[in-house]
Amino acid sequence: MGELHGAFHSAIGASLKTELVRRIVENHGHKVTDDELSSLVEALSSGADSVEIPSEFADQTICIPVTQDDVDRAYIGHEESIDDTVGPGLLRVIEEVVPSIQRSLYVEFPKELEELRVTERAFEQRLYSRWREGIDRLVLLIEIATQAGGMNLAELRSDSDSDSPSPDPSLVEVLVALHCRACRMAREIV
Repeated sequence: MGELHGAFHSAIGASLKTELVRRIVENHGHKVTDDELSSLVEALSSGADSVEIPSEFADQTICIPVTQDDVDRAYIGHEESIDDTVGPGLLRVIEEVVPSIQRSLYVEFPKELEELRVTERAFEQRLYSRWREGIDRLVLLIEIATQAGGMNLAELRSDSDSDSPSPDPSLVEVLVALHCRACRMAREIV
């Protein structure tokens, strides 16, 4: 009984406990009033492993044993009812809130973008003032590599017009593409 009592006590809030007890009683084929329900909740919260509900016949009660399976079934039923209720409501909220958020973003975006650009320019200026010599050398090296690649490609193309054996065209194409990509990436870093 300790596990059941612990599981029942770990349920959050009195309204959830009330809903679980209502479902347990209904799963056993009975109905209770709200007044009867509160005393059943109190009994289970106090550690009882069964609840007694009034019978249709005077002075008789029906004893309903409450097991962990009963609590689990009631909890699952409660979760499913929440899913059915919350889903459409959540979609309605999203449909109402998203347009206002979107409008707000569009109104604030130009200001945010300008602030971002100012921050980037300030960073680039600090970076360049600190690393001017190294950055200038890197830019020079990238330019030399770009021009060397262009001259080598022109030389390869002129050699292909002559009678000397020319390199595999697909190999040349791959090497040129890699060289171009490397030069572009190096420029992006600077």
